[in-house]
Amino acid sequence: MRRVLSRRFILLTILVATTAFGVGTVLSQTIPKAKSWMLVTIDRFSHENLPVRILAGAIEFRLFPIGITLTDVRILPSRDFTDTLPPLTIQEVSADLSLLQIVRGEVALDEVAIRGADLSVTLPKPPPSTGKPLEGLFKALDSIPVSTLILSEISAIIRIPHQNAVIEVEHAHLEAERSRAELQASLSADSIVAKDLKDRRALRFTPEIAFTLTPKTIELTKVDIRRGDSLIALTGSLTGDTEALAFTNGGLQTTLDLDVKSTRDWLQKSFEDAEPTPPMSGRLQFTADIEKTGEKNPWLAEFKLATSEYRVEGILLDQVTAQGQWDGKAITIPQILSKSRAGILKMETV
Repeated sequence: MRRVLSRRFILLTILVATTAFGVGTVLSQTIPKAKSWMLVTIDRFSHENLPVRILAGAIEFRLFPIGITLTDVRILPSRDFTDTLPPLTIQEVSADLSLLQIVRGEVALDEVAIRGADLSVTLPKPPPSTGKPLEGLFKALDSIPVSTLILSEISAIIRIPHQNAVIEVEHAHLEAERSRAELQASLSADSIVAKDLKDRRALRFTPEIAFTLTPKTIELTKVDIRRGDSLIALTGSLTGDTEALAFTNGGLQTTLDLDVKSTRDWLQKSFEDAEPTPPMSGRLQFTADIEKTGEKNPWLAEFKLATSEYRVEGILLDQVTAQGQWDGKAITIPQILSKSRAGILKMETV
């Protein structure tokens, strides 16, 4: 009995080894040919159907999830786009097929991830339009056969000649997820520099933004803009017509935490028509609740202001606090209070 089992085990082992060897031999000969065919197919398809040619240096197949990864991808724009987008190289592009769409008999991508690129873009002047500012946005989104797009380690120089402006983006990260009539997105970057070439001024800041768009709502989950030690934060929601940027209802909460000296110095340096102000230092915190409750009703706001270690021309005013309202027509500040070592100064109804 043992001899019979031993023979069967030996035969099974030989059969498995022979099959594995055969499969391995077939794959070793087939996969390189399949990779070469896929690279040629991508090049041909992009050349015939896209405004750019896509030339990949290498390709790898994945089974879990089903997809491909391209490395050292060269993007060569067609003649019509050479003035807008010069040639560039992307370190890695990966694409995963959507199994749900395949089951439905459709071809779509579940996720596309692009990593590592330095690009230069020149934006042409848009044609005049009397339509909505974002007209056709959601129709365009529905036509894109990609559910999730991820961009990482992207740096860019964006030139806008008709505005005499240049935007420099350093190491940006973008994640966008699309579903029916909805777009969720988040954006961050190490640095963005917006330059006004005409007036020779610039603003450097670090953004961190997350939002959700539907045809009738905008949800601002997080909007943080940092410049040095200063921060501007905004959250809230808007209801109305997103493509028209017209909203009948909304609630926004904003916070400013500013380094007074650096902010004052930047304003004085950047704007020639800015009113001269004396040297100032300290910190300023400003919070506001902004609300709109109907199409015919104005935007209303309640705000608070507070300073610490506040100095003007070396004079310590220390803590200055105030609160007020905006009724759609005018600002009312019932009281401004200043506390310092010298005492308390109060101003009523400003």
